[in-house]
Amino acid sequence: MRRYHCILRAAAVVLLAIIGISVVSGLTADQNRVSSIRQLRYHVATQEERGITSRLKATASQFVDAVKLRSWLSKEKSVDDIFSKLKLNSKLDDALGSPDMRTLNSYVDLFNKKYPDKQVSLIGTLKTHYGDYAVAEAIMSAQGGLAKERAGMFQFFQLKDWFGKGKSVDDLFSILKVTDDGPKALMSWKLDTLDDYTRYFNIKSPEHKTSVFKVLRRGFGGDDQFAIVVSKAMDISETQKNAAIFQEKLFKQWVKSDIYPDDALTKVFKIPKDKLATVGTREKSIVSEYRKYYVEDLGLDQIPSGVIPRRG
Repeated sequence: MRRYHCILRAAAVVLLAIIGISVVSGLTADQNRVSSIRQLRYHVATQEERGITSRLKATASQFVDAVKLRSWLSKEKSVDDIFSKLKLNSKLDDALGSPDMRTLNSYVDLFNKKYPDKQVSLIGTLKTHYGDYAVAEAIMSAQGGLAKERAGMFQFFQLKDWFGKGKSVDDLFSILKVTDDGPKALMSWKLDTLDDYTRYFNIKSPEHKTSVFKVLRRGFGGDDQFAIVVSKAMDISETQKNAAIFQEKLFKQWVKSDIYPDDALTKVFKIPKDKLATVGTREKSIVSEYRKYYVEDLGLDQIPSGVIPRRG
């Protein structure tokens, strides 16, 4: 009997131990859950506090900026004055990426509302200080950097400004000094800018629709000079692809104009027949390439050589 009671007591002790462990485990789990909940609440509260603080700072900053802008306007400060005050007149690349550019833009809006007869623009202010060419170059350069989105905005302003001032695509060819780059112009930011403005111009003025190809032909001084530029560009790896496109366009135009390869030197390059012996290697090379294109374009390469029609 005594052994039986001992066994019962031992079993009871084990049972109590198990129950105790379960209770302790339960309490520990509850404490962990409470701790996790507290941490989560603290994290959420901290995040909310940071968010509120950020919004308050942003609001305060906007308020300060608004007061500052109104103060400048009441003192009749010009946009150029503010441009200099914000130190945007030191380096163009820095100016385009500066957060102060937004402040200047806001002031331009306020200024134009107060003085409707003295309208100014952000892009116009940049051009006044840095020049048309420099601004165009900086905008295209920024397209591949951190200020890409802002550069796109400035580019739109620039295209709009050119068109608003009545600039033709041919005018822009001169503004960008395309001829200064020679054959390398066929793979430069200038060609990209010219292409962008051509698209914009054609949308705004469809009755005067043009193309980059036509502008380049005129800008370089006619088909003869442009053909030489294109031929030289074919010798440069960076410009070869674009050059091939323009060369094909030229040849296609010559075929359309019924220029036979044997007449290319006199009709395109304007060389008198009695001077053909003095023709340079570059012109000869171009005519040679044109002859190949002419034969292939008309399908003459599919005709036996003995029956190819000749001009009378």
